[in-house]
Amino acid sequence: MRSDPRIKRSENQIRRTLSLAPDLDAAQTLGAWEAQECALLHAYAFHSETFHVMFNCQGYDRWMAEHDRTWVYEE
Repeated sequence: MRSDPRIKRSENQIRRTLSLAPDLDAAQTLGAWEAQECALLHAYAFHSETFHVMFNCQGYDRWMAEHDRTWVYEE
């Protein structure tokens, strides 16, 4: 499991993000092995509830309701 290439990609992305926003992890520790909010993680797969809250995209919300998102949780 520790050799899974997604871990290294995640660590690299978190490191880049923190270089742009160093205080981003002040409220919650960010890391490849840390628990994270699924809504933000699912945003990378464009399957997150955050989009209809942030943007005017009712069609997206309807589209989301029609799809099985099991694969997003598995990923």
